Amino acid sequence: MDRTKKRKGDEIISLEDVVDDQINGEKDLIEEAKNQESAAVWGEEGVCTYDKGYIDQPVYACKTCIDLTPTKEPFGMCYGCSMSCHVTHDVYELFKKRAFKCDCGTSKSNGVKCEIQQTTVVQENNKTIDKKEITNTLNKYDHNFNGKYCYCDSLYDYQEDMILCIVCQDWFHEQCIKFNSKINDVPDQDDFQDFICLDCVQKNDGFLLNYFDNIAVPSPSQQQQQQQQKTNQDTIDDTKLCKKPINKSNLKLDLFCKEDWRNQLCKCEQCMQFYKDKNIEYILKKDPDYYEGLEDVDVEIQDEKDVKDVKMTPEEREKYYNNLVDRTQNLFDTVIPLTQQVCLLQGYGEMKERLRQLLERKKDTREIVTKDDIDQFFGELAQHKKKKL
Repeated sequence: MDRTKKRKGDEIISLEDVVDDQINGEKDLIEEAKNQESAAVWGEEGVCTYDKGYIDQPVYACKTCIDLTPTKEPFGMCYGCSMSCHVTHDVYELFKKRAFKCDCGTSKSNGVKCEIQQTTVVQENNKTIDKKEITNTLNKYDHNFNGKYCYCDSLYDYQEDMILCIVCQDWFHEQCIKFNSKINDVPDQDDFQDFICLDCVQKNDGFLLNYFDNIAVPSPSQQQQQQQQKTNQDTIDDTKLCKKPINKSNLKLDLFCKEDWRNQLCKCEQCMQFYKDKNIEYILKKDPDYYEGLEDVDVEIQDEKDVKDVKMTPEEREKYYNNLVDRTQNLFDTVIPLTQQVCLLQGYGEMKERLRQLLERKKDTREIVTKDDIDQFFGELAQHKKKKL
């Protein structure tokens, strides 16, 4: 969850705001790193996950190889292959994908050989065939594998917040969501639990439209009415009586799901069979608790409040910051592979130097730093990174 505050483009921010945003950003990095540790998000260098079958894993696509193949069709690969077979290539990081089997070296890769699996044959359906002849028919491909995201079908630009659809696992710009749903603003991160894009809302016979009024984040005018309805609801047996609303909503909106929205989905035998037939049983489950079983990683996530909202003496605040830095370093050394550590440190060093130059320019001209300055700073940093690739 993003703890940093949304700020207007012309908002004046103090150095304390900058520091607090940085600290809250550090918390997000800690939480994300813990997620990666528990869910094995990084994978393992030198190990291809092909033999594990269709699994939830981080997936990558290689622009270099796509450009070299006659068909220009993309193929996805696991982390191990991205760091071995394609380590010197221009690789798209697609984040976590559901039920994906590594396609490096299969027929989908158009002749690109997997360097990790030296053997040219694998066991498939109790018979031995060349891996290059294998087709992973259950893999799902979309424009993400060409480095494109959102309704606007554009490259990720690092400049605007994006929101993940939990169904198709595509990422969407907030501005594009507002334009697509014809709304003035999107809810704050703290006000919704999950996001489902309009295309996915309408899939699977549009069953989510039956629940739309019950699971969508309500407008202020709807909140009181929904609270009254909630207090009048009777408890029913999920497995015996279907509680799926009969009428479908006629709204055509992206869906921001409120807290515990899954509890509103019917779980009677008929509906459970429907989820199974549509292969969407995953929608009934929240992401796993990534913190469970991580006692060996000595990191404590503080509560959701901003640092400056907690009353501290200057000595306590300094001790808190120092402790957070130490814990972040411990997690950095424990979780992140060495190659990523080197890349991250190099990137951080470059960012630090460029930020120093920005602040010096502002100091010399006696200008204030605004959100627009920060957005421009990171945009230029992203463009510089692309040129280096």
